[in-house]
Amino acid sequence: AGEGGKASCLHSLRRRDGRVAAKQGKMGKRKSSKKVVAKVRKDVMSKFDCPFCNHAGCIKITLNKKAKFGQCKCTTCGVDWSTAITPLSEPIDIFCEWIDECEKANKNPGATGGGSSS
Repeated sequence: AGEGGKASCLHSLRRRDGRVAAKQGKMGKRKSSKKVVAKVRKDVMSKFDCPFCNHAGCIKITLNKKAKFGQCKCTTCGVDWSTAITPLSEPIDIFCEWIDECEKANKNPGATGGGSSS
């Protein structure tokens, strides 16, 4: 009686070609790897409007990380401003510093701040 049960168990695992299949959780299915979902990074602004001539997207920002120097320059009216940067500085940081310095200069017309203005 013991062998009869065992034979029927092997019978259910036999393939058409006569080989015995190993027990698996999912027979005949391949393991599929999980698809990698890319994280969506928010884009930081790269085009800025000039606070002096109000042209849209005309500010060119250059970062020289070796010399630790950043510069904002308007391609339309030619106004430029430069400042010292850190290795973590991004173009938007330089532009925001420039806007802050412009606001300080508007409040105190005698103060020029850390950068140079043309």
